[in-house]
Amino acid sequence: MKTTLYTRTLLMMVAFAFTCCSHSLKFMPSSVVPGAEGEVKVKTDKNNNYAVNVNVLNLAEPSLLASPKSTYVVWMETADHGTQNIGRLTSSHGMLSKARKGSLETVTPYRPIRFFITGEDRADTQYPASETVLTSESNNNYRN
Repeated sequence: MKTTLYTRTLLMMVAFAFTCCSHSLKFMPSSVVPGAEGEVKVKTDKNNNYAVNVNVLNLAEPSLLASPKSTYVVWMETADHGTQNIGRLTSSHGMLSKARKGSLETVTPYRPIRFFITGEDRADTQYPASETVLTSESNNNYRN
C-alpha cells in the first residue's frame, strides 16, 4: 500500500515536471496566407536547451506568394540573442506536403520569445528579407 502511494506520487511529480517545462504558442491568423494555421511547441530539456517543434497547416507553396519565394524560413526572437533563423519548413515529401503541411524540429540554447515565418529565396539567409507570413503569440514564461 505504501509503495503504491509512493509510486503514484512519484508519477504525478514527473508528469508535472514535464508539463511545467513545455509551452505551446499558436500562430495568429494571417492576411498574407489567410487559411494558414499552426503552432509551436517548446520544451526545456535536461540540459536547459529548448526543443522547438513547429507545425503548420494550409500553407500555400511559397512560389504562390504575391512576391514569389522558394522556401519558408522559421525565425525565433530570443530574449538575449536577437532574431535567429532556425531552419526551413519541410515535410517528409520535400518542401511542403500535398496536404500543405510543414514542420520543423530543432534545439536551441537561446530562450525563445516569439516565432515567425517568412517566404525567402534562400533557406540560409541571416535576416528576414520578405513579408511575414505567420507570427506566433509571444511568451516570456520560458525558464532561464
